[in-house]
Amino acid sequence: MQQNKLKKYLTDIIETIDAIFSITKDLKYADMEKIGTRWALERGISIIGEAIYQANKMEENLPITDIKKIATARYQISLLTVFKNVIYEGLTMTLRRLNVLLC
Repeated sequence: MQQNKLKKYLTDIIETIDAIFSITKDLKYADMEKIGTRWALERGISIIGEAIYQANKMEENLPITDIKKIATARYQISLLTVFKNVIYEGLTMTLRRLNVLLC
């Protein structure tokens, strides 16, 4: 049962990573003015943060770098910080590494 929950959290992370990549593929900074785009990205970060937090409680040795930073991002969402620092620069690299590890 616990393995099923862990798998669900990891699946949520992968699906949300794919959704964020899809949303941001051709995104321009000006597109961040659209409330729907902002909410979608903020929600994606929240889902990833919560899923990583829950998965890490179940399996403390997950091979994911910056778990605490990603997990706490769900509380620290600020549009400029999330777009410029987390999504665009840091999270993109971390998500790609995570995707490779999980696939």
